[in-house]
Amino acid sequence: MQKRGKTALTLVGFAVMLAALLALMVSIGAGKDGFDIDEFFTYGLANSYQQPFLSTQTGSWISGKAFSDYLTAKGHAHEYLNVYENQIADVHPPLYYLFMHAVCSAFQNPPFTKWTGIGLNLFFFSLTQFGLLLLSARLLSDGEKLELTPPALLPGLLYGLSAGAASGVVFIRMYAMMTMWAVWLALALAELFIHGQTVWRKFETAGRFALWCFFALALAVGLFPWCLNHIFGGYRGRGAIESAAGVRLNDMIRWFKILWQTLDAQQFGGFLLALVLIGAALAFWPLKKAGQGLKRGAAFSLWALLACGAYVLVISVISPYKVDRYIFCVYPLVTVALFMLFARGGCRFGSRRSSACLLACAVLAACGARVNRDQQVHYLYPGDSAYVAACEENAALPCILLGTNDMTQNTLELAAFERVYMLNADDAQGVAPALEALDEKPDGFILFERYHDEANVETVLRETGLESAELLFEHQYHVYWVH
Repeated sequence: MQKRGKTALTLVGFAVMLAALLALMVSIGAGKDGFDIDEFFTYGLANSYQQPFLSTQTGSWISGKAFSDYLTAKGHAHEYLNVYENQIADVHPPLYYLFMHAVCSAFQNPPFTKWTGIGLNLFFFSLTQFGLLLLSARLLSDGEKLELTPPALLPGLLYGLSAGAASGVVFIRMYAMMTMWAVWLALALAELFIHGQTVWRKFETAGRFALWCFFALALAVGLFPWCLNHIFGGYRGRGAIESAAGVRLNDMIRWFKILWQTLDAQQFGGFLLALVLIGAALAFWPLKKAGQGLKRGAAFSLWALLACGAYVLVISVISPYKVDRYIFCVYPLVTVALFMLFARGGCRFGSRRSSACLLACAVLAACGARVNRDQQVHYLYPGDSAYVAACEENAALPCILLGTNDMTQNTLELAAFERVYMLNADDAQGVAPALEALDEKPDGFILFERYHDEANVETVLRETGLESAELLFEHQYHVYWVH
């Protein structure tokens, strides 16, 4: 009965904690004011009908609606085969985009909003938190059977309050889902490890596990065979292989250091190395005995830290950019592992388990306090909405874009205009004929100039006979009001 009461108390505590964390994430997400180009690709690849990437013909006037249509499922909701086909042209597997399309299809009013993406990420964040609860309970349980106790809530709370977790939620990309899968995979591996089913103890179990891994790989390839071309023939796959083949030791160390410091800053306030060393020393210093399950939990945690370190090392070599999103998936695992080492250390020095867990939480929370003070949540892009507002104020004017490369970043800005004309970056002479093709020649227009070439602006003024090009803002393009 006492055990049942602890389980119920833990589940109630988890519900309260999750509700509070979700409210925190929503409040942070409310401050998201702009989008990374990859986030536009998320919406476009999930929703654009038979157009994986934003492209329009040069030399003709089009409605700005063509840009907003790229981001939405309106008119072609629940077209999941289209999402799959879009991903054949991309470099990522389709699962996250299928989820994204389902959410955007279900919530089409307003047609485009950050909340569809953030809401999906909050769903995966919730599953991540539940996985962390079970993983923590598994590592804290003394016996073979998993026991839900209140201390198992603490690692998820520590992770959920970090800048890294919030960054993963507000960045509308597949990394929130990837983090969820990483936590649940760790739970499955912990179950095998805690029950003694390791490679060197039970070859039969290890063989079955390897068979399931092979089956999962074969299933993934069978469901999306184009992944092989992406890995071995696509530009990103070839780039990763070439990077790994030609890497030098000093580059590897430098890149690893960048990602290590990123993880450290967003989760542990600069104390990660000290926490690892002190936690490992406390957990394995041979002073007092503790339960066998907790011993195995500490051992699994140390192996998990080594695995996370190896993952970060691999990513540092093959990733095109040394940024946080590629390692979001290890953030909760490192948090759980460090928590377990300190909790195990407290028990070995005579503390009760609950007291040891509170001590571990206090140590990591102290580091987290420095994170919250010094480290900002990424991917919020404060101030970007002003660019869209400036375009909406001038929506009635014709818009001409010089340079179609990278225009995806400016999708919302271009969508604000009633009429848009596309030209190549070196075709400034085409601006005047484009304006003359209109039924009524305007007194002015908006010019998007991609490569910040003043000669292009001078050519436009000379050819159109207009007098002034007033810079409105800079966001990928230099955007002028020409009049």
